[in-house]
Amino acid sequence: MTGFYRSLTDAIVASGGWRDMIAAQVCSEDVKVGRPFPDMIFRAMEASGVNNVSEVLNVGDTPLDIQAGQRAGVLGAIGVLTGTHNRVRLLRESPSHLIPSVAQLPALIEAHYF
Repeated sequence: MTGFYRSLTDAIVASGGWRDMIAAQVCSEDVKVGRPFPDMIFRAMEASGVNNVSEVLNVGDTPLDIQAGQRAGVLGAIGVLTGTHNRVRLLRESPSHLIPSVAQLPALIEAHYF
């Protein structure tokens, strides 16, 4: 999920060689309302065949990302410190976890969700 438009998202995914690695791509223009509403999460779940929010981890680097995850009722609304928002700002949203980078995501999942 991204707040970027489809054309930019497609270009990023293609240049990264990620097309075959992504089950679903949801852009802000794919839903009527964006974050902090959970519509993008629900659209991604639908597109990837996930029916239960307790199987979803929402990861993002903005307060709105964390809020959307919480509003969706997902298993985890995880904040990442690689964006423009600092630790203090993201902690105000009470994320389930806050990690320095998505590189720490596999270890976090293994330690806390399996």
